[in-house]
Amino acid sequence: IHGGVLHPSGMPLQTWLNRAAVNVLPFEPGLSLSLISALSSAVALFFLALGLRRLQVRWISIGLASAVLALHPVNWFLSITPEKYGLMSALLSAFFWSAIRVHQTQR
Repeated sequence: IHGGVLHPSGMPLQTWLNRAAVNVLPFEPGLSLSLISALSSAVALFFLALGLRRLQVRWISIGLASAVLALHPVNWFLSITPEKYGLMSALLSAFFWSAIRVHQTQR
């Protein structure tokens, strides 16, 4: 909350988002940081679903894959903990979605 380094890598984007959340959201700092992490994990699930749909996976399979990932105990714990894992999942799933999209448009 004081702008320190989260991990040795620093994760500047996470630090900036955390600072913005603490300054903008009308909640306690711990809750604001947890909300950022949960929102990031929701974005990761969204891009997972988009990527699977681009690969022409059936909707029932997309729903099942999203539910398994969302409700897995490790992912659930990391999604509600003010850490960088939710943001990294969101960025990684957005990358995979964009890679699938670029690959399919180049055909």
